[in-house]
Formats: sequence, structure tokens, C-alpha cells
Amino acid sequence: MHQYDHEPKKIVVCGKSGFGKTIFCYRFLRAAKYDCFFIFDHDGQFAFRNGIRDVAFSDEALETHWKRRYVIFNPSEMFPGRTAVAFEYFCEWAYHKSGTVPGKKLLFADENQKYTDTKNISPAFSTNIETGRHVGLDLLLATLAFNRIHNAVHGQATEWVTFQITTERQLKPLLEIGFDKEEVINLPKFHYVGRTDRGEFYKGTVSP
Repeated sequence: MHQYDHEPKKIVVCGKSGFGKTIFCYRFLRAAKYDCFFIFDHDGQFAFRNGIRDVAFSDEALETHWKRRYVIFNPSEMFPGRTAVAFEYFCEWAYHKSGTVPGKKLLFADENQKYTDTKNISPAFSTNIETGRHVGLDLLLATLAFNRIHNAVHGQATEWVTFQITTERQLKPLLEIGFDKEEVINLPKFHYVGRTDRGEFYKGTVSP
């Protein structure tokens, strides 16, 4: 079921560990208006921190979760020690399911640097980035730093959000799209700056 009129949203969130990026994503997920959610809970933190016990660990459980359109997948049983392979599987599964129903869908994955790097990106994840809009699938991705993820993610992002970053290598991709170096370096804990693909900047805070 193709949705060629879908306006894609692909948000990439970065920042130092413990400064608020995961909290930002959790708040976004709670407030976002979507018909379906696909959450890749690679280490169980999403379920634990949100007090959720009903998590999918198998193919059968994924199908059960899909019926209510809110899927949390923990790959530890199906893919022990193979997080990147699990992410490829989940991306392919989410894309397929998104194409079977109308409406807006969102795929969330934290610590994206574990599933892709500057030179490698899985085929299914690449498909989600490049053509997810055709099935109404948006992306919310979090990473420690923009310089540690593939250029395909950079090139297709519609929005960037950053918490404090202080190293030159991690700052470089942000500076190339107009972020202010001193502002990013000096962001207090739980404060962020965002930029849309239209060049509009905004600021905000999250509560721990």
C-alpha cells in the first residue's frame, strides 16, 4: 500500500551520554501522533525505563504486538550477541508491515552507531531511509555522534537535534549544516538545539 503523498520525517538526535537524548526520544514517542510504532529495544532499556513488561522476543510475539500497532522488539533471544543482524531483520519486518496498512508509522532505534557506521549500512535500513516515505514510515534515530553514522542517514534526515557535544570530530557534521559551535559546546545538561531541513532552528529542554 503505497503512500506517495506522505511527507517524511526523519529525525536524528545526538549528544553525550547522560545529557538527555534518550529522554528526548521517549518524550517524543509519547507525544507523537502515529498509527503504528516500531521500537527496536536492543538492550531492553526502553521497556525497563518505561515500565513495560509486554515485549516481543519472538516472531510470534511480533505478530501479536502488530495487531495492536505498538511493537517493542527485544532481539536478545532471537539474535543473541548479533544486534546489527537483529536490526536488519526488524527494519525489513517493519517496512513490510508498514506497506500493508494505511496511516503514519514510526520506527525508533537508540544508539544508532551500533547498527551502522560511516562505511556500512544494512540493505533493509537503507531501504527504510530511502523509500520509507512510500509506506508512510518515519524514523527517529539516536546516536552518540553524527560523525559515527552513515552518510545516507545524514543525507536523508529532515531534522537534527543535538545535546552537548565537545569534540571536534563530533562537532564537524553539525557545523557543516549551520549549528553554532560555541552554543553546542556550552549546552547545559538536558538542553538541546534543533534544526529542520528548511534551515529553521529551535531550542528546548527535557526533564530527567
